[in-house]
Amino acid sequence: MKSLSKITLFAALTAVTATACQKEDNGIDTSSGKLVKMTFTAGNPELKPEVRTEIDGLTPYWSVGDQIGISTDGTKSNYPFTNDATERAATTTFSGNANISSTIYAYYPFTANGIDKVGDNTGAKVDLPANQTPTANSFDGKADILVSKPLTLDSEGQQVANLEFRRLSAIVKVVLKDQSTDTKLADQHVSSLSITTDGDNTLAGRVVVDLLNYTMYAPYFNGSNTVTATYTTNTEYVINGVSGTYLSVYPRLLAAGSKLVVEAATEGFVIKKEIVLSNEINLETGKITTLNVNLSDEHITAAATGLSLPFTDDFSNLTGNSATNILSRKDKNGNNLYVANSYVYQYNSPHGLRMSSSDNSGYIVTSELDLSAPFSVLISAKVWPKDTSGIKVTAGESAAITTADLTEEFKTYLLKFDAQNSKTKIRIEPSAAKERIIIESIQIVPGHDITLPPVLKITSETTLSVPAESATKTINYTVDNPTDGVSVVASSNVSWLNSFVYDVDGVSFTIDANQGEERSGTITLSYEGAEAQTVSVTQTKPGAVMWETETFENYTVPSTTSYGSSGTFNGVTTGTPQWSYSGCGNPNQANTDKTALANAGVVVINDKYAAIGKNGSMSVTIPGGITALKFNALTSSKGSATVTITANGATAASITIPGNSKSAFEIPTIDCQGYDATITIKQNNQNRTTIGDITWQPAN
Repeated sequence: MKSLSKITLFAALTAVTATACQKEDNGIDTSSGKLVKMTFTAGNPELKPEVRTEIDGLTPYWSVGDQIGISTDGTKSNYPFTNDATERAATTTFSGNANISSTIYAYYPFTANGIDKVGDNTGAKVDLPANQTPTANSFDGKADILVSKPLTLDSEGQQVANLEFRRLSAIVKVVLKDQSTDTKLADQHVSSLSITTDGDNTLAGRVVVDLLNYTMYAPYFNGSNTVTATYTTNTEYVINGVSGTYLSVYPRLLAAGSKLVVEAATEGFVIKKEIVLSNEINLETGKITTLNVNLSDEHITAAATGLSLPFTDDFSNLTGNSATNILSRKDKNGNNLYVANSYVYQYNSPHGLRMSSSDNSGYIVTSELDLSAPFSVLISAKVWPKDTSGIKVTAGESAAITTADLTEEFKTYLLKFDAQNSKTKIRIEPSAAKERIIIESIQIVPGHDITLPPVLKITSETTLSVPAESATKTINYTVDNPTDGVSVVASSNVSWLNSFVYDVDGVSFTIDANQGEERSGTITLSYEGAEAQTVSVTQTKPGAVMWETETFENYTVPSTTSYGSSGTFNGVTTGTPQWSYSGCGNPNQANTDKTALANAGVVVINDKYAAIGKNGSMSVTIPGGITALKFNALTSSKGSATVTITANGATAASITIPGNSKSAFEIPTIDCQGYDATITIKQNNQNRTTIGDITWQPAN
């Protein structure tokens, strides 16, 4: 016995695809001396015509992670050797550690059960699985049991012959022949198929693979008369009288008079046929035996289906802000809508179902639905402020569609799916981990003939206050789900709002000069199929002083729970200098801040806010002073704030915003005596205050 550090052997495959086995340590012999590194090269030589080694013309391949077993004596030692390749290959190398011997025995797949004596037989204790996962045109490689001819090394430790594998299992190909009325099984896909024998005709279980005599003995442990194939949507095949299910079984003779039961399932039917053999069937080692199974109406039953479409659920009426279990939600017939959910929360501000948290990803899974025909999923949703995510919708095991990133406004997303099967679940989740979305409603409807209605939105201010002088203004808008050949049309209910000029995303208009009293008018933007949107315009009389409104459009403080940001930002009002702030944060992270004012009937222009943390402040100086002030504010239960107007170092006016406020405040009369006015908003030492629009009337 020579001491070798590396041996290269060429293995000739007489097998088809083989796949990875689980690595285990028990049953591996390491007691007979120092183990050395070996590498075996397994090739794919010319196939012998008398041994069926191809299935439907496929070439045999070694798969990533495959393990073969190596024994130096064929009766006890047992070493795993693993495929080194990172992709499937006809020729590859297997590496492992073993004691050196002049004779090498190999088998597939490696078993951690060991090589030992079982009764009167000795060999590798390999599991021939009763549950297999073949593909549309090949059998399950994990169920393919192979043994090699022993390889003898010469006196120099070099190979003297190829290492050739031989298949020990038998292959059964079951072909379903549709002879039913109106060919019920046309275009049906096989999702599972099983064969069952009677008596002692076991087909699967733990067997002994005799490495010395190249044979396999009948199952002695976990024996099963049934072998079942299960398919995924990627591996299933269509019943066409030619394609079939390949099963690896223990070779044996099924005598005449034996009973064979064939059962299968498709997306629409359950199949069962009991056959009493009129002639014996020999399931031969290494050969393919084809069983043609003729099916008539009596063998085919319509499968139980899931809930019929449409599936609808509306979360817009949820109340409370808390974690929720939606498994109790039912349809109008009392059926459960969902079977699983994780990290979902009911919200009434805004109304909807929030999914995920900042620390955990969430999802919901519907009950089984009948999706045996093409269908569409419509979801109204938006992203949680400052998060970034789309929606991922998965039908069944792997049919998944992901939307683009959601916006911070509710929008309906349409996803069209191909047919699945009659009992398919739908999983809905954020496409990004630990990112939050809010779902307003879900609809799952038949077919693809679905068109989302156009949605017209005005993105600029919808309430305008303008001076008496003539001016030109622009209304900006967006159209979701636009219709080819349709454009936005603007109109007014008054003649002094006129001369509409259209751009890609805006409409400009002229405001005629006002020679009389204050007046108001409305501009309506229309788009065929969409809800019309309006802008109200109020024009002052000549000589009237205009109100100036700060909408915090340029307030871009980063999100922070500590409200510790300081800095400046430019005001949006005419002639307004910079605002300065300290101890501030971004209220957009708290949807309660964004909606509580609106729920209280307080209008905030452009949905923009400024948030002041404890001991924080904001201030701005208005040249020439102001004569009145009004603003919107929201405070916490403990928080309060003071708004002070100073002029020439003296307090001209002040007002306190008490805790638990969510309303509009006003100081109707302010006398700055001709001096500049400084507006200061100061928070107390608790929690925060959120400020919406703040409006003042300049002194001149």
